[in-house]
Amino acid sequence: MGDMKLQVDQLEELINSWDINEEDVHLSSSDYESRNEEKSKHASLSLNISRKWAQRAKDNWEKNAEKNSKYLHQLASFKYNCNNINCLNISGNLCYDKEKIATEATNFYTSLFMEDFPIRPSFDNIEFPSISLQESISLEKPFSKEQVKNIIWHFGLNKAHGPDGFTMEFFKAAWEVIKSDLILVIKEFETRCSLAWGVNCTNLKLLSKTNGAISLNNFKPISLIGGIHKILSKLLVERLRVVFPSIITNFQGAFIHAENDLLSGFQVATNGTTVNHLQFADDLIVFLYDSEEQITALKNILFAFQLVIGLKVNFSKSAVIGIGDDNNEALCTSVFGCQLVDFPINYLGIPLGIVKSLENIMRRFLWGSSDTSKKRSWVAWSKANISKTNGGIGIKKLKLVNKALHCKWIWRYGKEKDALWRKLIFEKFGGNPLSFFPNNNSKPIKHSLWAGILKARDYVKDNSTLTVHNGNNILFCFDFKRDLKEAEVGEIAHLTQLLDGFAQTIHSCMAEDTRKWDFGDEFSVSNCYSSLDVDGFLYFPHKQIWNPKISLKVSFLVWTLCRDGAPTLDTLLRAGLVNDRQYILCSAEEETQNHLFLQCPETRKLWNYFLESFGVKCVFQRL
Repeated sequence: MGDMKLQVDQLEELINSWDINEEDVHLSSSDYESRNEEKSKHASLSLNISRKWAQRAKDNWEKNAEKNSKYLHQLASFKYNCNNINCLNISGNLCYDKEKIATEATNFYTSLFMEDFPIRPSFDNIEFPSISLQESISLEKPFSKEQVKNIIWHFGLNKAHGPDGFTMEFFKAAWEVIKSDLILVIKEFETRCSLAWGVNCTNLKLLSKTNGAISLNNFKPISLIGGIHKILSKLLVERLRVVFPSIITNFQGAFIHAENDLLSGFQVATNGTTVNHLQFADDLIVFLYDSEEQITALKNILFAFQLVIGLKVNFSKSAVIGIGDDNNEALCTSVFGCQLVDFPINYLGIPLGIVKSLENIMRRFLWGSSDTSKKRSWVAWSKANISKTNGGIGIKKLKLVNKALHCKWIWRYGKEKDALWRKLIFEKFGGNPLSFFPNNNSKPIKHSLWAGILKARDYVKDNSTLTVHNGNNILFCFDFKRDLKEAEVGEIAHLTQLLDGFAQTIHSCMAEDTRKWDFGDEFSVSNCYSSLDVDGFLYFPHKQIWNPKISLKVSFLVWTLCRDGAPTLDTLLRAGLVNDRQYILCSAEEETQNHLFLQCPETRKLWNYFLESFGVKCVFQRL
């Protein structure tokens, strides 16, 4: 293992040198390829080392468990060392001094978060959209107890805690005890617009990007804030979300239709909306022609953004994607220093459009298979890949998750009337601008993403209820397959008069038409997925089997028994792995699940011992 550790250290120094050079100069394509090859070698060696250490740890744990032993203290020391930076590369030399390491880290992140330009351009004499008086009043409304509780209940249980040491699980469990004091803290924040230093305290945690990192460039800082700080931040975000559309959408439109036409963008229809950029969180996609003027304009815009905002664009983590056979991608990569990639692309490290491959990976992981070691699946994937309530282990079907996400887009189409993406869909495919549903015309886009989303249209329509108020979203369409008779023409005329009278009545109502989701108060991907996943048992004792107080290994074994998937001799015989099913503990029966775990005399001795210790009497019936 010593040779592998030495190789890993050498690879880390080599990779680190490339990372440092990348900050100052652009790496060539050969350097990119060489670095990727060395990273692959590093990952392979690190995996082999971790496997050996994992096997050693497993053997030691089985021997010593949680005894107050030398091994336990070694394990505690190991975790302590993992959470500390014991060695750091400072000015090309390895340093082990704790004080110097702390000083270097402080100086590094202080300079990283400081501005290179002390004087930045201002926004004087520039008009920005403003919120209305009603929106301003809504922002300043006090937070209610119900709003605070809903925010807490939307948090995950075991998110990383901050300096206060409390996870969201604590706030949920102790809600009845702490709710009055928590509301007082929030009311004080509303009054003073500030937080006590203890509440506002934040821990910075450095996460290593690679194993055995010795350079601060290979650490990623994250902020760990306290529970109250998280709750207040989420409350403010939910309050601001209401007014964001009136500010962001109009400003984006003004930028897109700028008279100087800095970036060309694209249109989905003739004389339609021009789109030259899309943004999600801190990810930005820019669309432009590959002319030298357009490329230079984008570089200047990004530099101006850096001057105004103070944030530097990391071009080494950006990419250029050329569309079409004849493009000027070489010029783009040289100007920006970005890497050149092709479709399909990765997003957040995951290749797009690989449902079957991902399910295969999950299935192999469940039973412990790998590229070097194949394990048998004792329970069919179709039985495992359902909810715990219906007899599975809670792994979701990716195809149903995909359909639920498609349903979400259909639902959002009816809710987000002013959204840019909805406007583009309407320009491309037409339809009624006030309708809850997009135009069901996928012929021009037979194999596109939107064609797949449209397949969920009927499911959302059939599982939601329309409530008519002012009728602005309601249209009646008459489609006759034959010529009408004279009597039928009169009936149609009468029906039209009735509809006109109905329209005059409902249009006097001020309330908007609404559509309610049948599987919950509000539409969500979660309840939509539950409505789609109908496989499995009508009743399954999932609460007893997946009890959090029971070891997960035990729960999984019991679930395997319920699914008739334990590798007993009769199962091995059917699989052709053994030739004899003769039971070893007793020769009276063949080895089946029921006999091994319930009916065998030797097994019953164990059952009776434990049941009697709890004062429980049980009669075992032959199944």
